[in-house]
Amino acid sequence: WYSAFRFLVQNAERWQRTTGNTWTPNDAAATSSTNPIDAWVLSELEALVGFVHTEMQAYRLYTVMPRLVSFLDQLTKWYVRLNRERLKGNEGDEESNVGLSVLYRTLLKVASIMSPF
Repeated sequence: WYSAFRFLVQNAERWQRTTGNTWTPNDAAATSSTNPIDAWVLSELEALVGFVHTEMQAYRLYTVMPRLVSFLDQLTKWYVRLNRERLKGNEGDEESNVGLSVLYRTLLKVASIMSPF
């Protein structure tokens, strides 16, 4: 998941250089994105959050790590790969900002889920 984080940092810095503005995650833009890949990753993220909460309440912690690893694998292999050009700004600065905000939101939530482990 470090590679997804590094990709986020590199492209946020690139966004700042090209626009001349400071990049800050836009949670409203992330949650209202109409991009189907964004909707997919956010849906998977919410399903993961629900699964983790359910499993932790039942003290089945051993089931959480495989699901976290699977999600991170999907995030790096599918979300980042399919959105690479968009995140790099090839579809415009606004689309890049939305994609980076979705990636930021996803990584932040995953980090908070992983914190007990």
